Amino acid sequence: MLQDMEQYSSAKKTISMGILPLEQGYRLLERLTSYQVAMERVQVNITEDNQGKLIPLLDHGKLDFAVVRMDELDPEVYEFHPIYRDKLVLVYRNTQEGIPKEESVSLSQLSHLPFVLMSDESVLHNLCVRQFHRENFHPSVIYTAARHRYLLSLVNSGLGVTILPKALVNTDLFPDLCCKDLRGDMESLIGVVRLKHAHLSAGAEHLYEFFAQQGILAQEL
Repeated sequence: MLQDMEQYSSAKKTISMGILPLEQGYRLLERLTSYQVAMERVQVNITEDNQGKLIPLLDHGKLDFAVVRMDELDPEVYEFHPIYRDKLVLVYRNTQEGIPKEESVSLSQLSHLPFVLMSDESVLHNLCVRQFHRENFHPSVIYTAARHRYLLSLVNSGLGVTILPKALVNTDLFPDLCCKDLRGDMESLIGVVRLKHAHLSAGAEHLYEFFAQQGILAQEL
């Protein structure tokens, strides 16, 4: 596909792309950089924000496309391609008391622990709540946070445990954090998303297809 890029690079072009504030583990920017190196005449303007901010920008034509979570998107409105499968895990500080010793745990084993979660405008929050309902689990949620890094900081301070995608857990920044698999296969799909009937420029269309076909370097679906 990189060979096809030459036809788009003769004139300066601008593409507007939205991305979630993902950690380095996803290597999304590394993938984008490989495209940019081959496409020196293309200017990619990146808006990094949470999904609740990116989707309205996409809806109003402020973004050509976005890399967001697909779990709650309407297929009648959006076209999307999955590029990364996120596995959700239990996250806790290594000194947290009451963590089961098994390699994987069920939610029912965690009822005695305080939880901190993403705030309710987050897709990840809604994923957790739906799983809680399915398993008839009623956690004690003492705090919520709009940003995952602040949530990790709360867990690192020993205030509680959380459930997050494993790739979001930055153990370089928070070396005392640990992860444990959850039974029940909690997952979230990240995808490249556009309005279903939107007309994109040739350059934007090409970059969209680049992500749809190449995905993220860290993992293949």
